This record gives sequence, structure tokens and C-alpha cells, in this order.
Amino acid sequence: MSKQTKACIWFILVLFLFLAGCQEDLTETLSKSEYGDIVEQEEYKMTLEKDKYPENVDLITMEIFNNSDTDITFGLEHSVEIYVDGNWYQIPFKKDAQFQAIGVIVKPGESYSQNVAVDQLDFSFIPGRYRVIKPILPEVVVSAEFEIE
Repeated sequence: MSKQTKACIWFILVLFLFLAGCQEDLTETLSKSEYGDIVEQEEYKMTLEKDKYPENVDLITMEIFNNSDTDITFGLEHSVEIYVDGNWYQIPFKKDAQFQAIGVIVKPGESYSQNVAVDQLDFSFIPGRYRVIKPILPEVVVSAEFEIE
């Protein structure tokens, strides 16, 4: 083997090791979910427009259904989480991201649609399993899962 070939192999090996070391371990950089497993409820439900999205998705639309017999009131707050190694982790919002402080009332038998602006997340989607979480009452949280391909 020539010196050039050996040098090229060493360069490629060092480059590979460097790039492998630059890969972030998501479990070290993201906080664990405060919600854990969320039990689906009959009275309140959330669905997403799609089950699968591309990595470069801009907007995810959720719809919250009120199947109870009373009004529900909630704000625009929501969160997005990623599933890694058997656990859910919170995806942070950018520092300047804000939610408009308004109250939404959903009457029994009605629904409300809301968008998740992906560009407000301080995270670039990678292929995997995700969920949107929405607190709708003090003791009630709904969620819907999606996949990034």
C-alpha cells in the first residue's frame, strides 16, 4: 500500500471518529417529559392532521375534541416531545417563542384546531417518534403522536 493510500485511510478514519463524536446524545441535551405515558380519555381527544411528516415540516395542525357534557377552557400553550430509548423528552422552544395569552372555550360536541409552528422549536427534526401535548384542564392533558420520516 502506498503512503498516499495509508494517509488517505488515516484521514478518513480520523474524520469519521470526529464526526461520530459530534453527534449529540438527545438524552443528555433534552429534559425528560413531565407527563410520561398519557392515558387517552373518552371525554377529550386530540388528533393531528397527519400521522407522518417529512423532516422539513413547517406546520402541524392539531384538533382538540370536547366529547364531554361541559365546556372546556384552555390557552394556546402546547409542547412537542420526542421518544428516545423508551422515554419521552421535551423539545425546547426558542428563547423568543411566545404563546398568545387568550382563552379558548370549546363547547360540548365541538372541536378546536390549532397549529404548531415548528420554526418556534429549538430543534431540528430527525426521523423518529414524536408527540404533541396540550393541557386542556388543570388535571387533563391530551396528546397525539406522529412520526418524522
